[in-house]
Amino acid sequence: MRPRGGIIGASVTPTQSAASGIWTPREAEAYKRSGVWPALPGAPTGVTGSNSSGSVALTWTAPASNGGYEVTDYIVQYSSDSGSNWSTFSHSASSSASATVTGLTSGTSYIFRVAAVTSLGTGPYSSASSSVTPASFAAMAVLLTSGTSYTVPSGATTMKAWAVGAGNIYQNAGGVAYKTWSVSGGATVGYSTGPAPTTTGSVHTDTTVTYGGVTIRGLGASAFSAGGSYSGGDGGANGGAGQNNRGGAVGGNGTTASCGRVQMTDVSGLKAAVALAGGKTTEDCGATPAFGSGGRSKYDPRTITANGGYGAGCGTDPNSPVAGAGAVVLYFS
Repeated sequence: MRPRGGIIGASVTPTQSAASGIWTPREAEAYKRSGVWPALPGAPTGVTGSNSSGSVALTWTAPASNGGYEVTDYIVQYSSDSGSNWSTFSHSASSSASATVTGLTSGTSYIFRVAAVTSLGTGPYSSASSSVTPASFAAMAVLLTSGTSYTVPSGATTMKAWAVGAGNIYQNAGGVAYKTWSVSGGATVGYSTGPAPTTTGSVHTDTTVTYGGVTIRGLGASAFSAGGSYSGGDGGANGGAGQNNRGGAVGGNGTTASCGRVQMTDVSGLKAAVALAGGKTTEDCGATPAFGSGGRSKYDPRTITANGGYGAGCGTDPNSPVAGAGAVVLYFS
C-alpha cells in the first residue's frame, strides 16, 4: 500500500487526479511529460514605452504560455541605472498588457521589464525595454477667440503668443504680433480679441496679449490701408492687403485657392501652433475658411463664402458677410 501524504516532489495542486488520490513519482513524471503539468507563466515580450510628462506608457506582449493558469496581473519594474537596481511600480492588479508608469523624474532615462503573475506564482521577467525619457512637459497650444484670461498649465516653462488683429470688410487683414515669455504654471495670461467689424468704414479692432506686465498688440485693419500692423512683441507681420474684391490674408498675401480665398502666410510658426490647437490651417474652399485665409466678394463666381478666416480681410462688397475676428494663439512648452 502506498504511503499517505502530499504530492511527491511538488508544492502545487495538479489539474488532474492520481489513481489513488496520491501522486507517485512515476505518475507525476508521466503527467509532466504529457505537457499539461502546471508551471509558472513564461516571460512577456516586446516591452516598449512612450513618454509624456513625468510618466511612461508601456505596452508588451503576453507570454506565449501561461503554464495552465490565467494571468491575473503583471509586475512592472523600472531602473534608472541600466538595470543595476530595479524598483517595482505599485498599481492595482490588472491582466492588461499595458500600464502607465507614473511618478518618474522628467529628463531621466529609464528602462522597464515586466513579469506575468498567476495563482501559481510570478514568472520570469521580460528582456529590458529600450530606454525612455519622460518629457518635462508635453507641448500644447490653444486658440482663443473669446474671454479675457488663460491659466498657464502646470509644468510649462515657456510660452509663445501670437496676437492676431481683426480683419476689415474692406479687404485688409489684421496685423500679427508675437513674443516668447518664460512662464510658471498657474500664472495668468491676460488677453483681448478684437471682434469682427460689420461695416465698411475705417474700423479696426486690436487683439492684445499681456503677461508679466508686457503687452503685445496685433493691430486691426482699417479701410483702404495696407492691412493691420503690430507692436510690442519680439516681432510680427503686417496684414495682407486685398485687391480686386479679394480679401487680404494674415501675415501677408499668400497663394490664392481655387475658390478665390487668399491663404495666410506663416508668421514665426503660427500655422503649426494653430494646427496643434485643433484649428484649420489648410484651405479646402469649404464653408469654413482656414485660419487667416482672406474672403472674396460674393459677386465673384468662384466664391464659396465671402467670410474671411480669423484675422483675415473680406471682399469689398458692403453686403458681404463680416471679415475675420481677432484671435490669440498660445503655444506652451
